[in-house]
Amino acid sequence: MKKFLTVFTFLLFSIAVHAQVWYVAGSLNGWCSSCNAMYDDGTNGDAVSGDGIFTANITIATPGRYEWKVTKSDWSTSYPSPGNCWVLTTIPNQVVKFTFNSNTLADIWQPNNNILNADDMPANNILAVGDLQGWNNSGPQIMHDDGLDGDWLAGDGIYCWHYVVATPGTYSWKAVISGTWDGWGSDDRGVNANNASVITNAPNQDVYMYLDKNTGRITSTIIDALPVELNSFTASVMNVFVVLNWTTATEKNSSSFEVEKKQADINTWQKIASVKAADLSNSPRNYSYADKNITAGKYNYRLKMVDNDGSFNYSSIVNVDISAPVKFELAQNFPNPFNPSTTIRYQLPVNSRITLKVFDMLGKEVTTLVNEQKLAGSYEVTLNADKLSSGVYYYQLKTDNFVQTKKFALVK
Repeated sequence: MKKFLTVFTFLLFSIAVHAQVWYVAGSLNGWCSSCNAMYDDGTNGDAVSGDGIFTANITIATPGRYEWKVTKSDWSTSYPSPGNCWVLTTIPNQVVKFTFNSNTLADIWQPNNNILNADDMPANNILAVGDLQGWNNSGPQIMHDDGLDGDWLAGDGIYCWHYVVATPGTYSWKAVISGTWDGWGSDDRGVNANNASVITNAPNQDVYMYLDKNTGRITSTIIDALPVELNSFTASVMNVFVVLNWTTATEKNSSSFEVEKKQADINTWQKIASVKAADLSNSPRNYSYADKNITAGKYNYRLKMVDNDGSFNYSSIVNVDISAPVKFELAQNFPNPFNPSTTIRYQLPVNSRITLKVFDMLGKEVTTLVNEQKLAGSYEVTLNADKLSSGVYYYQLKTDNFVQTKKFALVK
């Protein structure tokens, strides 16, 4: 019976909420609390009737910056919280769709679509302001979306500001448009958004402050200083390889560097190698890794710097643009003569179905190294000749319109 009454009460509450009439009030309509009704009946821009999401399509003739709230006609209830407003900017005669999700009235992040006009990008920079920055809304602490210094992917709409906090403590902050107090806080984008807090518990912790412009929400991440101090991390294209070089200033209890790679237009990173770290070093150390099997395209690389206890941090991201080879080519194996293994390199200017085979002096095939479709790019393959006898052999690269043969000597 108790469960039934609970469900019944919830249904009555839901019906009551959905039956409410909500209005858009703001500087766009002279703060009129009964001029622009919102609808939940499948009309006036509302997508689904009766789903609790109220909508109003309003044409704003004059371009500018507008503050607004959702309210009852008598101002008895309004969102966001008192003292704050949501804010948007418009172009001439812009039709703005205002939405309000009444299903989540307990969520201070109203409305459901946190930023109206998601492509509304203020001309001024976005700054991180707060206790750490002296509440300077015209200062140099510009949040960035460039894939550097804590921002993992350029252009994804997530902005970052990095600061090393010397003294442990609790610090208030929010993101604002430079020169104004229009911003994003713990209760969404507004003209007086509530402050968020970040708490550090050790000296010299790295604090990363984030604004997700896609949702309007802000957050922060704290990372303890890790034992690796990275001086530099670079990538360059050399012949048929991408060569990564990095230098550390100091290392303490460092375990490894995991090399991660992804295509520039894909979000998923893949681990391609692990390079052993020095564990303990008080002087600069140089490291290098060559990515040898590469295809044409744009790529991102980063280092995952892992400590002995499993904690880790990421380096900044480096980018390379690999052009397709200009011609088919089968390179001479190296070393030659060899025992028992050798490396064979080849390159393809276009996507191709290829075979790479080894033959003896009589023309008998002894092994197939590659038999598959390959993307344009440069490749290498290792031949292990443990089971072959000493002698001279031929290896041949063959595509639909290209054949090249070379020979090598196996000396045991």
